[in-house]
Amino acid sequence: MMNTQEEKMTNQTNDRKTGVTFKPITELQTEHMLDLLEKRNLPFLPDENGFCDTRAVRNALTGYEFTGINQILAKAYLHEKGLDGHNILTFDQANKCGAGIKKDAKAFLLSFQDMDKRDENGKAKVVINHYFADSHVKRPEKLPSLWKISIYTKDSIEPRFSNPSKYLGGYLLSIHYGIGFTPPSELAAEFSQKFKEALQASPSNLFKIGRDAHRWMKEDVSQTAERAERAAPTHSASSSFSR
Repeated sequence: MMNTQEEKMTNQTNDRKTGVTFKPITELQTEHMLDLLEKRNLPFLPDENGFCDTRAVRNALTGYEFTGINQILAKAYLHEKGLDGHNILTFDQANKCGAGIKKDAKAFLLSFQDMDKRDENGKAKVVINHYFADSHVKRPEKLPSLWKISIYTKDSIEPRFSNPSKYLGGYLLSIHYGIGFTPPSELAAEFSQKFKEALQASPSNLFKIGRDAHRWMKEDVSQTAERAERAAPTHSASSSFSR
C-alpha cells in the first residue's frame, strides 16, 4: 500500500538505480479511462434505466467537494469498485483522525496544481495524492458525519451535445445541483465514440476535456444565478457582497 511521501521517494530512487521508467499519471489515468469506456463501466454513461450516478464525491474528513476532472476521476474509480456514494480521504488524513486504513486497501491517484509552488519556468507544480474510499478505513466512527446530499431524481439534466466537454459539463452540473443526468442512449453512444477518439489522440486530452467541462459548468451556474437575480424583487445590496 503506497501512500506516504517517503515511499514515493524510495520508488523514485529505485527507478534511477534500475533504469525502469514509469508512465506519467496522465497516461495511466487515460489508459484506465479508455478501459472503463470500452466496458461501459462509467458513472456518466446511462444504466439500464437511463440514469447516471450523480452523487458528489467529497473529502470524507473536510467535506470538500472535488471539482472538474478530479470529480470525474474519483467518480469513475468508485463506480468501478461498486462504491457509488462513498467519499474519499488520504492515508495521512485517515491516520490523523484515528480512523486508519485497512491493510489490503488500494489507493487511486488524483493530481492537483500547487499554485504556491512553481518550477523554473513559473509553471505550477503538480502534486499527486493517493486516496482511499471511506469504506476502507478501520474505524469509520472516527470520521465526521457528513451531511448526505440527496439526489432529486424527479429533476434531471438531459444533455443535448455529444461533444465530450459539454456532455461532461452537463454531468458535473447535475452533480453540482444534486439532480439526475439522463442522456439519450444514442447521444451517449456518440459521446463515447468522440471521447474515445480524443483520449486515443493524446493522454493530455483527458485533462483538457475536464478543464473545459468544469469551465462550461461554472458558466452555466453563473448564468443561472444572474437570471435568478434579475427575476428577484429589487432589494438593497448588502455590503458583504461588495467587490
